[in-house]
Amino acid sequence: MGKVNQKEFIKFVGIKEEDSFERSQAIAEGEKTFLKLKPIIKSETNLKVHVKAFEVEGRRKKYSVTSMLRSPDHFFEAKSEKWAFLEAVRDSLKTLELTVKRKMKR
Repeated sequence: MGKVNQKEFIKFVGIKEEDSFERSQAIAEGEKTFLKLKPIIKSETNLKVHVKAFEVEGRRKKYSVTSMLRSPDHFFEAKSEKWAFLEAVRDSLKTLELTVKRKMKR
């Protein structure tokens, strides 16, 4: 999982229903984003990715993904809604990354 100490964590909620390959890809994306953002935040950081799937048209699922990055001094959140699980996760994490970089630049 990279250089993450015991007080820091990356948590995914709501992905048990997804197939194992997509689950592992989503976790890898989360770890990659976490390791990119950790040096910017410079304090204990926790990443939580909450995935909610809901049926809109018959058997098709739509995914709502909320990514939250917390530290003692900061809280960042990004949301995404897509038809594809991995696409929704990646979009949410990318938006989170851009938000953190933009706000920490100030």
